[in-house]
Amino acid sequence: MAPAGGKSLTALYETKLRLFRSLEMLSRQCTAVSFNFDEVADTGITRLQALLDERAKLMAEIDALDVEIAGAEAVQDRHAVQHIRTELAAIGERIRQMDARLQKTLERETGMLRDAARREQAGQRSTRAYKHKPEAGEGFFIDKRT
Repeated sequence: MAPAGGKSLTALYETKLRLFRSLEMLSRQCTAVSFNFDEVADTGITRLQALLDERAKLMAEIDALDVEIAGAEAVQDRHAVQHIRTELAAIGERIRQMDARLQKTLERETGMLRDAARREQAGQRSTRAYKHKPEAGEGFFIDKRT
């Protein structure tokens, strides 16, 4: 029994399940991205940013779908979709675990980038000591105040 002008609760949950599976796939791709900070144009960061943008769009769709589901649940029986809800919870937990791994990876990579920047700056300071500086030269100081 579908609400007037709307989808059935089962159809809404199946759509949400499809979106969650897509979100899980994107999360898996995010955790597989590798970074190479030695390259000037790192494609890993660009790829990660594109994946995160796609994830944001999916999450917005899921949020909009949740509003529809909340309206439909008031009218329809929730027990009919319990197996889908269980699968959604399992996928959500896997996504959360992948996000935690991604966060740790990004924190580690950020730390490595900071260390590389410090080493580069220290190297620049040490090579500066060996570079030829023009001499200040000998000159005269003329006091024009008198």
